[in-house]
Amino acid sequence: MGDNPITTKPLGEYEVLSEGDDFKVKILRVTSGHKLSLQKHNLRDEYWTILKGTAKITAPQSHLGNEELWSNKILWHRASYDERCALIVYELNPGESTTFKRQEIHRVEAVDGDLEILEIQKGYCGEGDIERLEDDYDR
Repeated sequence: MGDNPITTKPLGEYEVLSEGDDFKVKILRVTSGHKLSLQKHNLRDEYWTILKGTAKITAPQSHLGNEELWSNKILWHRASYDERCALIVYELNPGESTTFKRQEIHRVEAVDGDLEILEIQKGYCGEGDIERLEDDYDR
């Protein structure tokens, strides 16, 4: 870990590498067996690249676009928090990336050991732009 600010959360921690008026770059570390809240952001997009570990991602079925290209990654479908939007769960490994647009529901879970993600946020990057739909930590 460098000299960057680190924020501890119940699920792990994150380290801010760089930030400006409408962007933030950070390393998100999720402890094995933990997960982020099922959430969405109204004012920012997020770009994730998996650096370490296996990430179990929950997102809308429409998130992957052409399901045939991703069918080998999809683990299961689940009923959505919002019945207008079916959710899928799929895995990403180191070097693989995904993007979450504004208002797109998403979650990540560390399944096989600790997880490390390079996260780039674009738009309003304050913690107040997290709308939690489900949360294991009652936040």
